[in-house]
Amino acid sequence: MPMPFRDATPPADRRRLLARTAICGALSVLPGIVHALPVGGLPEVGAGGVLPTITSTAGRTDITLGGPRTVLNWSSFNVKPDETVSFNFGDRSWAVLNRITGLQQSKIEGTIEGKVGGQYGGNIWFASSNGIIFGKGARVDAGSLLVGIGITDTANFLNPASNAFAFNGSDNLPGAKIMVLSNARLTAHGGMVALMGPSVVTRANAQVTAIDGSVVYGSAKSFQIRLAPGTAGDFDLVDFIVPDASGGADGGVAIDLGGSTRANAVFLAAVNNSGIGSAVINLEGLVTAQAAKADGGDIVLSGGGGIVNRLPGPALTGASATDVYLNKATASRDIRIDNAGRTFRRPWVRPPEELEDPPTIAQDEDCNLLPRGCDDDGSNGNGFGFAPLEPSAQDADIVASLFDPTAISSLSAGRDATIAATASIELGRVNAARDIAITGGDIKANGLIAGGGLNVASTKGEIVLAAAGVMGDGVISAKTDARIESMTAPKALTVTSGRDISVGDGTGSASGAITLSAPQNVTVNLASGRIDTVTAGGVVNLRGAADVGTITAPRVLGLASSIRIGTVTTQGDLYLIASSGDATVGTATAGDDIYLRATNGVASLTTATITGAGADTVGVSFAGNPDTAGNGRVVQVESTNLDARLGLGSGRVTGATVVTVLAGQDAAVEVLTPTPGAFSVTAARDATVRAPTVTLDSVSAGRDLSVGSTTGDFTLTNALTAVRNVSVSAAGALTVADVRADSGSVSLTGATVTAGNVSASEDLTLRALSGGVTTASYTTGRDLIVQGSSLSLGSAIGAVPRDLSITSNGNFTSTSPLSAGRNLILDVSGKATLGATTATNSIRILAGDLDLTGTLTAPTAQIESRGGAMRVGGAADGGSGFVFDNTDFGQLRVSGVTRFYAGSATGSARGDLTLQALAINPANTPSVSFLVGSGNVANVQGTVAPTASGGILRIGDATDLSWRPGSILVSGSLGAATFTNNGASYTGIRAFDEVRLAARQDILFGSPRFISLIQGTAIADIDIAKGLPAGVVPVGDEVGKVFVATGRLEVSADGKAVQQNTALPGSGGTAGLYFTGAFTPALIIDPPRLVELWGAIAGSDGRVTTGAAAGSGISFTVVDTNGQPTTRPDGASYRFNACDVGTTNCPVISAPVSGGSSVSGDMNSGVLTARDLLGDDAEAGIEALSSESLASPPVLLGIAEPPTDEIITDPVVTGTGSEEIWRKRRQTK
Repeated sequence: MPMPFRDATPPADRRRLLARTAICGALSVLPGIVHALPVGGLPEVGAGGVLPTITSTAGRTDITLGGPRTVLNWSSFNVKPDETVSFNFGDRSWAVLNRITGLQQSKIEGTIEGKVGGQYGGNIWFASSNGIIFGKGARVDAGSLLVGIGITDTANFLNPASNAFAFNGSDNLPGAKIMVLSNARLTAHGGMVALMGPSVVTRANAQVTAIDGSVVYGSAKSFQIRLAPGTAGDFDLVDFIVPDASGGADGGVAIDLGGSTRANAVFLAAVNNSGIGSAVINLEGLVTAQAAKADGGDIVLSGGGGIVNRLPGPALTGASATDVYLNKATASRDIRIDNAGRTFRRPWVRPPEELEDPPTIAQDEDCNLLPRGCDDDGSNGNGFGFAPLEPSAQDADIVASLFDPTAISSLSAGRDATIAATASIELGRVNAARDIAITGGDIKANGLIAGGGLNVASTKGEIVLAAAGVMGDGVISAKTDARIESMTAPKALTVTSGRDISVGDGTGSASGAITLSAPQNVTVNLASGRIDTVTAGGVVNLRGAADVGTITAPRVLGLASSIRIGTVTTQGDLYLIASSGDATVGTATAGDDIYLRATNGVASLTTATITGAGADTVGVSFAGNPDTAGNGRVVQVESTNLDARLGLGSGRVTGATVVTVLAGQDAAVEVLTPTPGAFSVTAARDATVRAPTVTLDSVSAGRDLSVGSTTGDFTLTNALTAVRNVSVSAAGALTVADVRADSGSVSLTGATVTAGNVSASEDLTLRALSGGVTTASYTTGRDLIVQGSSLSLGSAIGAVPRDLSITSNGNFTSTSPLSAGRNLILDVSGKATLGATTATNSIRILAGDLDLTGTLTAPTAQIESRGGAMRVGGAADGGSGFVFDNTDFGQLRVSGVTRFYAGSATGSARGDLTLQALAINPANTPSVSFLVGSGNVANVQGTVAPTASGGILRIGDATDLSWRPGSILVSGSLGAATFTNNGASYTGIRAFDEVRLAARQDILFGSPRFISLIQGTAIADIDIAKGLPAGVVPVGDEVGKVFVATGRLEVSADGKAVQQNTALPGSGGTAGLYFTGAFTPALIIDPPRLVELWGAIAGSDGRVTTGAAAGSGISFTVVDTNGQPTTRPDGASYRFNACDVGTTNCPVISAPVSGGSSVSGDMNSGVLTARDLLGDDAEAGIEALSSESLASPPVLLGIAEPPTDEIITDPVVTGTGSEEIWRKRRQTK
């Protein structure tokens, strides 16, 4: 059906002169006539094909193609919004070239479709020498779509074997372009979309899609393309080639993408030949390359060259520059940008002539639809038939974004991002899962994040980065300066420059392994983070929170909030000032001075070395610089209000002539080398100085002062003064002048100690570890602790307000009184000879030997034998070892407990105890304890007795096994009594209130012969009543011997407690142990396996009970190791006077009593509820075991049933109800 002809030319079109060189002689004016639906359609068919069928109905043209390649020559090709042009292909590989020969723009506002068997397919191409406009709402769906501005060889196209095509734009009309307006949709189903011409423009909300193929945007006047058919027959791009620069476009806009693009791969190429300026490539709309095929996922942009084998081609010689404007682009594989020109990180701000759309078909047909009606002469247009200009809200937003720092481009690559430009490059954010490589004249970027490597290089100017992150190796190399705000590089990032490097602007951060190297200056100004290495040929300037591993530069200046440096080396001065935090340096090397200062932080320097290579001048001038010219080689560490530290125990100071440490609180100097030069320390609070050898000019502390040498001598000629404590120590000799602690203590320690006047308001400690102590004078307000082989304190040791401690490596003699307001401790390696000695609380003496020439007075006293073995009592015979004779003992005035240790209570020395004749005055020493180690023996060889009855005596500690001797052997006596009238009476009684004996194994009482006999006899073979073992009967002076005289006896042992019966053989008497009867129970058994004791009990009426009466009547209790009442252990045997204690089971023994009458003693036993401790005094001990403190009922002992023929029964009437019960007892035969 022929197309209707309409001769209604809009006024605007009538004024347009469309000049073309080839037809300028034939045409002068051509009216603009717009026809609906394509007009013409003269076909050309390739070999083997048939002519197509073209049918047109109202609003629709259907074209059925008859061969693989078909050319349709149209005089015009316009499609109104409600019209459709449908191409029906026999195969997806078939292609149709719509060659538009008219001089009008082609406007496609309706639908164009290509189908194969009812599905979208086939290849639809357009070629025109004028513009082709896809209007608002246009829809194109085909297998692939190619739109080219220029003339192409139809014969070449019609050859099915040809895949390379050339477009010649020499006859293009001026201003010819391809436009895709808002809401237009160009979709390739399987193949590509290619839009190629002098200028390609898509508007916002336009969509160009090729999910399984490529989208190609090409800007050139003349160009060649090479395609590759896919397996399904759809075409895709291989090359877009511009032969030379003359084929470039000459317009100002090459590619302007306001709409979105989505494809398997996206290619953009532009060659500019304007000769007067740069052409624009504007990627404002979202560009997405999502791989649908193996070769997909790439975005490739070539400015100044073409596309070669799907990669950027080389820039053409003579081509003009192109400016690339970036916005949003995402590639599942690579982003590759090569540009001969500049690259910007924001969309292009369109000039007014580029803002408006061309008139629609309806406006061309009816001038009244134009914005200004038919009177519009187009003077407000762009000269190429476009509608008058109107404001653009979209571009207004772009202009506004220029002032929004967050409105920047964002490029994201699933693999690599490679960007290269001959001029400057500005980027927003670039993220690549693998590598990023950027090369340009100068480079600016908001953020570069690479999952692999990072390589950024400027060829002409600077590099400026807001942030850079690289997980692999990174290199940033600037031709001039490098400025980076934040960096992250867990593996490695190296930044180099041709001039300066600046990192951070006070808010940035850095982390990882980062190296900076500049031939001139480096500035680090970070809010947080760390730089590994900084190397500069000029000045290193530290600002912000500076944390650097290693710095090397001729000059280093740090004026930062905080500073942390591992190692710093500079040829001149080193100035490091922290204004609001710590200033910390590990190792510092400088040519002249080192100044380290912290305000509101700690200043710390481990090692300082001054080489002397720098001039003694002020290196850098700044406000508050503490340096002055000609001040020597200075090391100064200062904290204005916190601590200052030098050395930290592992560092040293070398080459300095002046060392100063100033602290607002504590100052600590601990170095491994002798302190050099003039050395001074000042602390508002505490000061500590430690060095192998110390020479100090001055040291001052507002509170505590601690100074010392670690390997050598310490000498200080100036006085030391501290408000609180002073501590001075030396591994070698210590020599100081006057030392004073106004409100604290003084401690001087060295191999030898020599001091002037020493004064402490609290404690004074003078320790000479291998020599003597010498002071001009001393004063202590509280404790005095002195140690030395000799003591010369300027005067005798006077009364000490609190504790007095004296340690002597040799002998110690004090003829003048020693007095302590609290405790007195004396530790003497040799012999201690003491005059009057007094302490308000306690006295402890550890010595190799001890003589008391005056009284020793204290509430408690503890005397220890340094060598272990100890002899107490007897006469002074000049024997070796620790001998504390009876005269020495008589000097004791101890109101509480007096303890003697055969060894050191705090050391390992242990030895045997020997007690010889010893008179104990209970008024002077009411409680005496002898403690012996568990591997040693306590021997009582003489009479150890009170001067008058009373007092408590202990040997061994029942509660501490380590001070419980293996055995206690009593061949002398504990207490005194004379056995007369075969035990009927006792005279000369001087009994202890208590005797408590505790041994690990045995407690034996008897002559040496008896003890030796019992020691070698098994427990089962001991029965003194039966004369077993043979030889137990007393002989000679053994008869009548009394071994213990006491009110109460406790025997604690694991083995046996056995006593010799010293009564006259054959008399049937019992002797050896005398109980005064003053305490109940009289006998405490801490259960050994055997107890066999013999003796007598005095009654309250003065009568003495012996024999079976005493044996069955003695009061006793059995306790466990904790002192708690218990029953007799199975198999144990406890006998007194041959009676099982607590029973009347006794062998036949006569029981004479004083006055000649016979008395029987009923058992009166109770239960001991608690064992008194060594710390109890005598009165407390007696009270603890008084009858009032005993609990009922009595302990029931497991006693074997007597044989039947020995049992008699006695009726007993109880006192509560006159009930008659029966008691069985052993009959006495």
